[in-house]
Amino acid sequence: MSSIARSKRTLVDNDLSTLNKWVTAHRDTDVVSDKDLDLARENERLRRENCILKEEREILKKQRSSSRAKNHEV
Repeated sequence: MSSIARSKRTLVDNDLSTLNKWVTAHRDTDVVSDKDLDLARENERLRRENCILKEEREILKKQRSSSRAKNHEV
């Protein structure tokens, strides 16, 4: 590995190390505004609701396809 490549790699490692230290230090602090926190909660609620709706839709699709199959048997 050339010295330039080694230098670049060292810089990247140092930057990632610094970033990881910052994230770790601020992870549990109240950095997020109340508005952003409310949006995050709403987003999570909507994701859960969307997941439930997708599951219900799949169930209905399966019921509809099985009822069509029964109608063709008659």
